[in-house]
Amino acid sequence: MMIYTAIPSRMTLGQLYESMNGTWCAKKGTHTDATIFKKVDIESMADELEKLGLNRYGYHRLYSGLTGEHIDCMIFMGPTYYQRLQKFVIDTVYSVSQGPSDSLSRQPLDGKALSGGLKIGEMERDVLCAHGSSKFLQEKFFDHSDGFTEYICRCGKAAIVNNEKGIYKCKYCKDNADIYGIPTSWSSKLFMQEMETMNVGIRRHPLPFSYETIQDEKNSV
Repeated sequence: MMIYTAIPSRMTLGQLYESMNGTWCAKKGTHTDATIFKKVDIESMADELEKLGLNRYGYHRLYSGLTGEHIDCMIFMGPTYYQRLQKFVIDTVYSVSQGPSDSLSRQPLDGKALSGGLKIGEMERDVLCAHGSSKFLQEKFFDHSDGFTEYICRCGKAAIVNNEKGIYKCKYCKDNADIYGIPTSWSSKLFMQEMETMNVGIRRHPLPFSYETIQDEKNSV
């Protein structure tokens, strides 16, 4: 006898059909056709299981290995076919000291096929943050990625700076320019420039330096 079932994918209804049908196959010592997208007749499976003296819908009674008492609920279970995924470290090990970067955003390319850098995932980031490794994350996501120092004037507009030639200018403030270097990322600077191309003016006004005097309470009168 041939019982048809469908297995659309792993961990879906197809796996439940296979578990139910696999119980019948294990008892009869045979196999069935599990071609995908075929019509499933659950009741015909149930009838065959019932003929073998089993629960018609694949439920089993389990007993505690410590006390011998039965567990007060019916549990659905059955064999399924799986192929082992062979993954070995020797096949996937990969490292680069310096790799190519994107010409537009200047961020490292991702993926082994592009000789890019392997970025840290969100779960790894959460673990590192929980252990206070924020400086390490800043180094990897910022300094080693597309870290960039942007120069702006006190008026809020971008300044013209060339450290090698000693050029520090602001086209708007002229001789009254007050230029500051702000640590940022190239992608952030690129976003500002793209906003300006859409005629959206952006101004960033650095606050003056402020100093706070902390008095030692032990030495205070």
